[in-house]
Amino acid sequence: MKFKRTIGLIGGLGPFAGAYALNRLFEMAASDYGCEEDEDFPEIILSSVPFKGTSLAGLQENNAVKTALRDGLYLLEDCGAKLATILCNSSHVFLPELVPTSNIEIVSLIDSVLDKLKSFETDSFCALCSRSAREAKLFETLAARSGKRLVALSAQQAELTDELIGLGMRATLCGKFVAELSGLIESVSLKGRRAVVIGCTELSRLGSGGLKAAPYVIDTLDEALALLLKKAL
Repeated sequence: MKFKRTIGLIGGLGPFAGAYALNRLFEMAASDYGCEEDEDFPEIILSSVPFKGTSLAGLQENNAVKTALRDGLYLLEDCGAKLATILCNSSHVFLPELVPTSNIEIVSLIDSVLDKLKSFETDSFCALCSRSAREAKLFETLAARSGKRLVALSAQQAELTDELIGLGMRATLCGKFVAELSGLIESVSLKGRRAVVIGCTELSRLGSGGLKAAPYVIDTLDEALALLLKKAL
């Protein structure tokens, strides 16, 4: 299996989520495409940007983040990337401005889950995402396009989500964090009667131990990475 297009990743929001995404791409290339030899794997460029204007709540200084994202896309283009994604759901609020200025095909984390969400028999979903993503109502468009009702998190669920995102930014994770995420997913999903979209890359990393294997859980990061590999062929 030969991949023909170079994949670009913009990380740094936060940096460990970017490293996790890079590793996941290689794992998925091996498991889904049978890559074994070095030459079998796709060429991947990770630009981990030390972003300013961010916090545990998400994006705080939009202009600074947007400028850094645009510069990151230019860098990936100069390095030969033909398609890319930005490893932060909250930053996708800037895609309408970034896409027209880039010659790279940009894969949206949020749009990548649309088909799978549509296929679910549940009529509603919750999105586990950062405070800034909730305030920007990033997942409301997904709800409209999927025909599913977006159910807001309770104040307690939102607070726990924010806490877990902060824990997911740490260099070292522990089983306690994963157990708390598992409990949160079970709570918001009503034990499988409602779909759950993991809409933060820190939570993707935190749930890497198999929580996302549940049939009602969709991870925006995993779906976007799978799409990148497909488009890179």
